[in-house]
Order: sequence, then structure tokens, then C-alpha cells
Amino acid sequence: MSTSQWESHVGGISAGSGLERICKYVTRPPLAADRLAELPDGRLSYQLKTPWKNGTTHVIFDRLEFMARLAALGPVPRVNLVHY
Repeated sequence: MSTSQWESHVGGISAGSGLERICKYVTRPPLAADRLAELPDGRLSYQLKTPWKNGTTHVIFDRLEFMARLAALGPVPRVNLVHY
């Protein structure tokens, strides 16, 4: 796709008017990697952005459980996300 086709496809957005911001948004990770740590026993600890009401600041997952929860964040394949 050429630059002119890209600009017409996204409504005439040029590099100076937000194209970089859109690219950064699209390529951002699903969670903050600096808040994820591996414990000595092999489990994963994820530090919450804000503590829960009961005071919990970290959530501990097994590797398989963490991958299952991370996969659940993605949309289901071949299903429309917008319903009218």
C-alpha cells in the first residue's frame, strides 16, 4: 500500500497530525511488562495498578493460568465486535 493509499484509507491523516500516535496505540502491549515478575517457584506475580478494596496489590498465577487469562482478553476469531 502506498503512502497516498494509506492516507486516503485512514481519512487523510498525515504524519504530523497523529499517525505516530495511532501507530503507538496499535502496537502497545496488552499489559505492562515492568509489573510482571517471575517468582522463585516459577509462578508469575502481576502488580496491580491500584490496590483492590481488600488491600491486594499483587496477583499470583501459574504459567498456564496466566496464559489462559491473557488469551481471554483477545477477541473471538471471525466474530464481529460491533453489533447494531
